[in-house]
Amino acid sequence: MNGATVPGRSDTELVQAVIAVPGAMIGLALYLLCFATSQEAVQRDVGSASLRDTVSMLRHNRPLLLLCGSSLLFLTGMFSVSTVAVYYARDVLGNADFYIVMTLVQTVAMVVAAALVPTAVAAVGKKRAYITSAVVAVVGALAFAVAP
Repeated sequence: MNGATVPGRSDTELVQAVIAVPGAMIGLALYLLCFATSQEAVQRDVGSASLRDTVSMLRHNRPLLLLCGSSLLFLTGMFSVSTVAVYYARDVLGNADFYIVMTLVQTVAMVVAAALVPTAVAAVGKKRAYITSAVVAVVGALAFAVAP
């Protein structure tokens, strides 16, 4: 995009915006089209649970409550790490391009971990696999936090 500039922005940012905005609009349009033209084909034997029933079930089902809480903490941590990674790559490592490498490593690690879950559960059981995975995640986060 030679000659296309916006004051205060580099050409790279303009090109990214020109590609990302229409891409996001196309993606949203396709999502809405899929939502509007799809019908659920699954027969349901029971009706929908009310919010009161759902909260009551959560209060009385400790494993489900722990699973929901740990999932919330995991997702919060994952999004926080992703956000901080940009500043870490740019300000600490001195090169914002390292963010791409960091994101690639995180994505590959998550895909590999997800693929290994059935094997780990079959080998040591759900609870032990979950706790071991949590310990590995904490050790990895601590190593990431104290790395120079």
